[in-house]
Amino acid sequence: MKREKKVKLFLLLILLTTTSLILLSIFISPNPPPVLSSTTTRQVTQKCYVEKHKPTSVYYRLSEDELYHYEFRYELKTPSKSDGYRLMIILYGTKCGCSDMWDFSVGDRILSAVRRSDYSILAICSKRKTYDIHMPISNNSDVKYIYLSLQIWMNTIYYPQFQCYPHLYIHATSRGSHFAGLLSRILPIQAQILYSYPGHRESMFIPSMYDVDMQTRLSLDPTFSNWFYFDFCYNKSIKHINDQRLCPFQSDNHYYSPVPPTFFTVLEKDPYQRVKSYTKFIMRIQSNSFDLGGKLLVHKEAMQLDILSPVKLSASYMQENFHIWCSKPHASQFFFEHYTNSVLFNTNDSKRQTCWCSKIDFSYFEIMPNVTKLWSIKKQNEYSEYASDIRIFQDEFCEEVCGDLMTTHSMVSRNIYKMLIWINKMNSVRRSLYIDDYLKRPLRIWMYDKHSLINNSTYFSSLKVNWKNIANEHQMYSPEYYLQDYFQRLNQSRKISRHHHFQWANNPLLADYFIIPSDFMFFYFHHQPSTLNDQQFNNLYVDLNENYMSILLANVCTKFSYWTLAPNKDQIGANHILIIPSGRNMGILYNETQMLLKNVIQLAFTGIRADLLPSGTPPQYVYRNIYITYRHQYDVIIPQSTLLQWRRNKSDDLDTLIKKKNQIFYFAGALDHIASYQSARSLLSSIKQDIDQKQNYKTSIQIQGKQYNIIKIISGHIKSYEYIQSVQSSVFILCPEGFLPWSPRMYESIQLGSIPMLLADNIVLPFERFIDWRSFTVKLNVSNIKNITSFVDRIEKLEQYIERKLASALPYLYAFRWPYVIVGNNETRQHVFDPQEDLNETISNVFYYISLELRCRRLEQFYGFIVESSTSKSMKAQQLACTKHPTVCPCHDEKRSVAFQEYI
Repeated sequence: MKREKKVKLFLLLILLTTTSLILLSIFISPNPPPVLSSTTTRQVTQKCYVEKHKPTSVYYRLSEDELYHYEFRYELKTPSKSDGYRLMIILYGTKCGCSDMWDFSVGDRILSAVRRSDYSILAICSKRKTYDIHMPISNNSDVKYIYLSLQIWMNTIYYPQFQCYPHLYIHATSRGSHFAGLLSRILPIQAQILYSYPGHRESMFIPSMYDVDMQTRLSLDPTFSNWFYFDFCYNKSIKHINDQRLCPFQSDNHYYSPVPPTFFTVLEKDPYQRVKSYTKFIMRIQSNSFDLGGKLLVHKEAMQLDILSPVKLSASYMQENFHIWCSKPHASQFFFEHYTNSVLFNTNDSKRQTCWCSKIDFSYFEIMPNVTKLWSIKKQNEYSEYASDIRIFQDEFCEEVCGDLMTTHSMVSRNIYKMLIWINKMNSVRRSLYIDDYLKRPLRIWMYDKHSLINNSTYFSSLKVNWKNIANEHQMYSPEYYLQDYFQRLNQSRKISRHHHFQWANNPLLADYFIIPSDFMFFYFHHQPSTLNDQQFNNLYVDLNENYMSILLANVCTKFSYWTLAPNKDQIGANHILIIPSGRNMGILYNETQMLLKNVIQLAFTGIRADLLPSGTPPQYVYRNIYITYRHQYDVIIPQSTLLQWRRNKSDDLDTLIKKKNQIFYFAGALDHIASYQSARSLLSSIKQDIDQKQNYKTSIQIQGKQYNIIKIISGHIKSYEYIQSVQSSVFILCPEGFLPWSPRMYESIQLGSIPMLLADNIVLPFERFIDWRSFTVKLNVSNIKNITSFVDRIEKLEQYIERKLASALPYLYAFRWPYVIVGNNETRQHVFDPQEDLNETISNVFYYISLELRCRRLEQFYGFIVESSTSKSMKAQQLACTKHPTVCPCHDEKRSVAFQEYI
C-alpha cells in the first residue's frame, strides 16, 4: 500500500510539473508562439443576431511581481483599404477582464462598430483588473510593463502578419480612460476615445520636451505615427547611446509624445464626473494646445465633448440590444414594466437593488408570491426565466442599464459611430496639416558621414580617394561629388540654399531624404574599365560589389536607424538617395543589392523607357552583360557636367547668335563608340563615308537667301575653342546614342546657342516633368538617320524657327549647370564651388530642379506612391498629388515625353 501511494504521489507530481511547465511557457514567456486565427459563430433568431468572437489571447509577465501580469486579447483584421492598418486598443474600468467586452451586449455593439470600420482590436487587461492611475508616467509600473509587453506583441504577432505597424487608437471606459491619458503620452496614439473620465489630468498637461519641428512630425507624420520610435527602441542592436534618451524608461529626459486628439463622453447623470470637470479640462488643454500637441491639437475639432442623455426606452429595446433576450420578447416586456414603474419597484434594501446605479428591483415579483400565484403557469415560467437571466447575467445586464439607458458611470455604445467618424475626420486633418507643413518649408536633407560607412573597407585602407583628380580626368561624371560637396557645404553654411529649397536637417530624424555618399566614380574609373579585358572587368565588378557596396550598405542598414524610417516594410529605404554616375545606373550592382536598394531613389545620368519596347525585344544599351536599371517616374535623371569656357546668357542677343549660323548639321566625336551596327553613331559613320566619297549628300543649300553648309561630321575630338566656334555656327548639333542613350552634347549645344538634335530612341531626359524639352530640341528616330538632310525641308522660315527654339531655351539655360567652375592651370586644375552663381535668385540651376523632383516624389509618396509606378495604387497617388498640388507636382504629360516619336 505504501509503495502504491508513493507511486501515485510520484505520478501526480509528474503531472503537476508537466502542467506547470506548459502553463509557464504560455503565461510567462515574453515571446509566446502567436496563434492568429479566431473563430466566429452566429445565432440568428427572428430579427436579431448574436456575433460571438473567440479572440486569441497572449499573456505577458515582464516583472517578477505577479501583479504586473497582462493579458492581450486581440482580433487581427486584414485591412480592406489601402490605409486600413488600424488598431484599436481597448482599456476597461475596474473589475473588468479582457473577455467582458466580448461577453457584454453593449461591448459587442462597440466591437462590431470597430470591426465594421476596418480596425483590428487589442484588449489589454491587468491581472488585477485595474491599473495604477495615480503614479506619474516615469514611475508607473503599469505604463512601463504594458509598453514593454506591447513591443513584444507588436513585433512577434502583428508585424509578422502585416509587415507594417498600425495606426494606433484607444477606446477606454471608466478608470481605463484615466489610464489612457498616461499611456497616450508614451505611444504613438492617433486619437483616443474616453468614456466617463477625462484622462489623466497631470500626465496630459506635461508639455512635450521636443522642439517644435519634432513635435510637429510626431503628431502629423504618418511615418512616426507608424511606430518608428517604438520599433527603434525595441531593436536594441541598432540603438546608439545618444539616441536612448528618445526611448521611454531608458533615460531621465522623458520625451513624452504629444497629447493626441481626444473625444470625451460625459454622461448626463453620472454621479462621479460632472460636465464642468470636462469643460474646464478641455479649456485648459486648448489654452496650451500648441505646447501639448502642436498643430493638430490646435485644430478646433481636436477636442470633442459629447453629452449623453438617457435613452428613450421602448418595450422592445432590451430585446433588440441585450443579446440574452434576443428571442425573449416577454423578458423585455417585464423589464420595460419595471423600468417605467420605477417608483413602484424602488427599494431601499441594497440587497434587492439589481444594479448599483439604480434603486430599482428588477426582480421585484420574486418576493411577491401572492401576486404571482394569480398568473398563468406560462407567465410564471417566463418571469422565473427573466429573473434567472438577471441573476446569471447581472454584470452584462447592468452594463446595459447603467450605461446605455441611465447614462451613468458605465460602458456606453450609443455614440460609437459618431466617434469613429470623428477619428476619420481627424486622420484627414492630420494628413492635410502634414502636407501643408511639408509644402511650406524647405526640403530637409541629411547625408551620412562617408567615413562612418566605409572606414572598415580593406580596399580603401590602401587607397586615398582624390575625387578632384578623377573629376578632372572624367569631367562629365563629377556630379557624384558635386552633390556630396554641396550637401556638406549646406551642413556648414546656411547661405547656399537658394530660395530655401534645400535645408540641412540638424536632427536627422527630421530629414525628408537621407543621402548615401559614395565613391563610385573613383572606384570605377580609377581602374580604367575600358582598357580591361573581360576577366579584369569581372574582377572590378566583384570588387565594387563585395569589397565596397556590401560594406557601405550594411553599415547604412545596421549602424543607423534611419533606414527603417518607413510606414511599412515595402517602403523601407524610400527616403534614401544614391547617386550613380555609372552609365548602367544600379545595373552595375549585384541583383541582390538592387533588391535591397529597391525603394532607394537613384540620381542617375541615364534614363531609358524599356516599357516602350515590344515584349521579347532584346535589351538596348547592354555593356558586358550589364543592363541599364531605370525606374520610370521614380528615379531622377540628372545632367552630366559640361564645364565650358564660354556659355550663353539670357542677355545674349538672339539676332547675333542666328547670324553666326552657316552650318545646318554638325557632329564631332568618337564614331566607334557604338552599341550595335544599327546604332546612331554607326549610321553617322556611314553618312560620313558617303560625304567623304561625295556620294548621296549635297554639300550646301540656300535657305531664305542665305547659303548654308548642310552637314559636317568629324570623327574624333577637336580642340575646345574650335569645337565651341563650330557649335555656335551650327543650327543643329547631332546628339547620337553610343554605349548609352545620352550625350553631353545636349547640354553643350543649349549653353552655346544651338539646337540639340536627339538621335536616340526611348530616351528619358533630366527633369522632364518640369522642363519642356520639345520646345527647344528636335528628335529624329535612329532608324531615320540616313534621311537626316531632308529634315530641314520640313521647316518653314528657318531663321524664325531657330529664333523660336533658342528663345524657348532661355528659361532653362541654367537648369543643366552645376555651380562649379574650373580654377588653376592643367597641373593645379580644380573644380570649385561658385557661391555667386548658386546664390543668384534669378538662376534656377541643377540643384533647384533636383529639389523640385525630390519634393514632388516625396509628395507622391505621402499619397501612397511606390517604386512600382505602374500599379493602380501608384497611379492613383500620382494623380492625387498632381491634381491637388499642380504647382509642386505637375501631372505627367506623355505627349511632352521625348521618348515616343520624333519631332521638329
